[in-house]
Amino acid sequence: MAKKKTFKRETHQNLPRDYWLRKCNHAIQDYLNAHVTGERFDKKKLREIWRNNDKTSQHFQGLSSFINEQLNPYLFNNKYTMYMQRIGSKILVTDYATKQETVFVPLFTTSIEEETSLTNSIAELGELEKKAHLHFKRNYLKIGDYKAPLWVDSNHYHSPQLNMKAGGFTNVGSWREVDHLNCVLTKNEFVVTAPAVRGLGKGSYELGATILHFMQDIWKREGKQYAHRR
Repeated sequence: MAKKKTFKRETHQNLPRDYWLRKCNHAIQDYLNAHVTGERFDKKKLREIWRNNDKTSQHFQGLSSFINEQLNPYLFNNKYTMYMQRIGSKILVTDYATKQETVFVPLFTTSIEEETSLTNSIAELGELEKKAHLHFKRNYLKIGDYKAPLWVDSNHYHSPQLNMKAGGFTNVGSWREVDHLNCVLTKNEFVVTAPAVRGLGKGSYELGATILHFMQDIWKREGKQYAHRR
């Protein structure tokens, strides 16, 4: 009867059997460890490494450093804290008042020089607002330069309703911020809140509404340059 072979398991399977080769391997490991441990990065070298990163990586690294190093561990409004992963994949917002936390994930990153940039759109909005206020100061734009919406019979159980199909401003109803007016709206329209209208008018609802109508006319002309998508 043949004897069953037994194999002795080596504790260092990846190491060579020759003691000299093992000694050389240990020496190489010690040298590499000492090399990377002793390496120092001056400001010039750090800037060079930073420049070699792509713009998106620089953006996320800078943003995470700002949030984690300057905004933490401060509480905003005595309840919010923020933390961001260095690679920019997640942003954690903690609300200590409600004991809730939310993780935000970036949708996309694009250049502010792109036509679809939200930053450019907001900047353009600010320029239009300044232009409207300037027109008002020079009497080119007067409060009430718009048509008030009319009540219409819409054959709906909430009828009659205010006809807001073309947009507009209404100063009827309760002053409290409670939705109670029945209106006729169309698809893809956007309703601006009363405090936003007041803020745009620097405290005046009428001025805010006039400026919005002025801006709406400009955007309406702009919208005709693009194809309608259903």
